[in-house]
Amino acid sequence: MVVACPREMQLQRLMERNKLSKEDAEKRLAAQLPIDQKVKKATYVINNVGSFEDTNAQVDDLIKKLTAK
Repeated sequence: MVVACPREMQLQRLMERNKLSKEDAEKRLAAQLPIDQKVKKATYVINNVGSFEDTNAQVDDLIKKLTAK
């Protein structure tokens, strides 16, 4: 499972959350597998572009789907 958003949003959130410069945030993301590759490898993807409520609803739906199996 992966929680995904566009790279620019990922970069912005990382800079804000961790108080990083753009250069340091870029380095941190460069050390990781790119998000598009993570999405390709994931069985389940949570789209984290919308509101907290949107993301939470996707998580709830996935939990229901997984517990129904």
